[in-house]
Amino acid sequence: MPGQSLEALLGSHIPIAQREPAAASQQAFERARLATGTQTSPAGPTATGHLEAARLAADLNCAGVTNEAASRAFGLRFLALEEHVVELWAAERWHDHPGISALTELLNSAGFTQRVAHYGGYDLTHCGEPVANN
Repeated sequence: MPGQSLEALLGSHIPIAQREPAAASQQAFERARLATGTQTSPAGPTATGHLEAARLAADLNCAGVTNEAASRAFGLRFLALEEHVVELWAAERWHDHPGISALTELLNSAGFTQRVAHYGGYDLTHCGEPVANN
């Protein structure tokens, strides 16, 4: 695969196994592609999921729109296109609800973070920590 950047990949005209238009990963790819100034979407097959995109990239020696875990499963390099912060918010009236406490405990548990860490691509440093409401 040429270079270490999306610009280099797009400039190489290597096919890219892409996702269906509604897939969040495909939408991230389109935003990143347009940000490079590349107006034409590259050629390549359409995959129905992350694993299929990674499999196609491996089998066809091309690139794929997928996630880090699927890339690793097929021994492919991975280039993150976006980073997202995820926060779960509950209305104040629910703060004392046992379900909120259970969810917070789960998200803060070693078991949960270890399982998600195996999937790859997530910074779980502050997972489960309450965020003060400003």
